[in-house]
Amino acid sequence: MAKANPKKPKKKPVYALQSPFPLPKWPTLPASDNETLLTLLLALLAPISTHKTTHVQPSKGVRARRKVSKKRKRSPSPAPIAAPPPPSILSDLTLGFNSTTRALETLAAFSRPSAKTQSKGSEEIDPKPPPPLTVVLIPSVPGPQHAHLPLLARTASLAYPDQPTIRLVALGKDSELQIAKALDLPRLSMLGIKKGAEGSSTLVEFVREKVQEVHLEKGEQSGVWKAIRLEEVKRRKEGREPN
Repeated sequence: MAKANPKKPKKKPVYALQSPFPLPKWPTLPASDNETLLTLLLALLAPISTHKTTHVQPSKGVRARRKVSKKRKRSPSPAPIAAPPPPSILSDLTLGFNSTTRALETLAAFSRPSAKTQSKGSEEIDPKPPPPLTVVLIPSVPGPQHAHLPLLARTASLAYPDQPTIRLVALGKDSELQIAKALDLPRLSMLGIKKGAEGSSTLVEFVREKVQEVHLEKGEQSGVWKAIRLEEVKRRKEGREPN
């Protein structure tokens, strides 16, 4: 008597969360303008790279530091020459996804009417928002992880309504290695440039001339709440696919 084939267990479905709003269309740049913008950005970051490679010694780990401290105790060496301070442009940049998003959120908080005047007892104080960001660059193709940036950048721009809105620029994947190398970092997902950053006037003018404002869909501007969409992820069938 032939044995019945055991039933294969059913695979559990896999779901993914999707935004209820359509992804905004980021402005695109021709290849020539993209290359020009990348050249201007690398020239702006050049002093940081020079300072790090010349005056900052890369860490060799905890064990290496302990060996150096023991040698200094045995035979004290002359005091090392103090390195010069880092370039001022470094304090006018927001490096990374979290720091740039946090800077935009801080500016957006000042765009609310309740944040413009705060009462402290019987006195009213007028808090001053931090310096605005002029340009936010991502060295990759915009994806779902960047969906919050257009609306957040537009809201952050309202902290300074008399100034141009913050521009969002996607430079493409090929630029990440070059930008990270210029900053002496392993990688970089986002970069923000504050207003008045030393040596950034040419880059900012170029961006404002070539890059348009990000267009927001009506649903994003209406303030109407929409539930997150839940979509089932289709799995590929096991085995080799037919040629």
